[in-house]
Amino acid sequence: MARVNGTRQVVLGFLTWKPMSGYDIKGFVERSVSNFWSESYGQIYPTLKALVAEGLAAKQPASAKGERLRQVYSITPKGREAFRKWIQDPVNPAPSRNELLLKLFFARQVGGEIALGQVLVFKEQLLQLSQHYEVISAQFARELGDQPDLPYWRLTLEYGRLEAEAHLAWCDKAIAALRKIERSKSRAGQRGRKK
Repeated sequence: MARVNGTRQVVLGFLTWKPMSGYDIKGFVERSVSNFWSESYGQIYPTLKALVAEGLAAKQPASAKGERLRQVYSITPKGREAFRKWIQDPVNPAPSRNELLLKLFFARQVGGEIALGQVLVFKEQLLQLSQHYEVISAQFARELGDQPDLPYWRLTLEYGRLEAEAHLAWCDKAIAALRKIERSKSRAGQRGRKK
């Protein structure tokens, strides 16, 4: 299956809501999907230009907002159809790249204490992320109760929450295993000194 340019789909998806500038789209990305997707201005603006060239988006007349001239884009019927088709296509599994796991794989080179430190830092990051998800959940309930997209947004939030929970459980097992490795190395070192 061909790889899909995710930036195109994000931009088209946000344009299904309303006409937006690249700046608006970046803001919506940061306030909504940034827990599982990121986009930069360097990705968004060239994508908008390409979507216009393909007839999937249209550039609206520039409007002044304060001192700046804003270029706003809207989705075309062709773009809306392309976006709907993409949503219906099967998902391409993303290749996993996890620096922590790569470092653990080679951790014997530096010792278990350093590996343990890496896992402890990761666990702390996960605890902070879990708290962040709780804040988002409360915000959903407080501010977005009548939003028709809310049930779908809650599903993405629940995915993140459960993924963090699973990673926290793995951290506890990894911490116990790394401590056990260090204890056995320490005992072996003590036996070696006694001989």
